[in-house]
Amino acid sequence: MDFSDLENTDITDNDIKEALTRPMYFGYHGNLPLFETWSLGPVIRTRDSNLLEESNADELEKLLEKDESLEGEWDIVGANHWAVGWVDHLSFRVVDENGEPTRIFRIVKGWFDFLREVYPIMNESDYNERWMKQTIENISREGWCLFGDEPKEGWEDEVFSWLSDHKPSEVEDNDNMGAYPEREIIKEALLKLGYEDDLDPDYL
Repeated sequence: MDFSDLENTDITDNDIKEALTRPMYFGYHGNLPLFETWSLGPVIRTRDSNLLEESNADELEKLLEKDESLEGEWDIVGANHWAVGWVDHLSFRVVDENGEPTRIFRIVKGWFDFLREVYPIMNESDYNERWMKQTIENISREGWCLFGDEPKEGWEDEVFSWLSDHKPSEVEDNDNMGAYPEREIIKEALLKLGYEDDLDPDYL
């Protein structure tokens, strides 16, 4: 996404007030002027982030880093959280020296408005790559014990391709954590792919 599409995002007085409000029970000992002219900002990543959250967070950081005019206008502030262990906030300057909303504020608000109201995936290619990689890792984790000896390299990719062609519902992702085919389904794919002699007889 081009930031020029976001720079005209409307910022209201209430947006500014909310951005500068300290969350309950939040303690901070860093150097940023949080809750004065800077916002703690939205959580973009947690210990338990799914593939979509990771993809969108990395894409946002990558685009912000490319814009040199935004240097010093934002930062990643890590914090501990009782529910998810740790979180990363995208902290940013809310108002300038004249008390006016900053460009980075408009960009951040516009970014999250787009994800919420238009489309939840900012980079389809990146997300799909993460999904495929995680699904293949899940197949490997669930199916390695089916083999009697060390399996040949790339068997997980073959299983993924076979399932995609013959049982596509087994590689659908319903929770943005990659598909997780059951062991029996993986065994079926391996047998169809000619791996019978490689499998542990106890699993046949």
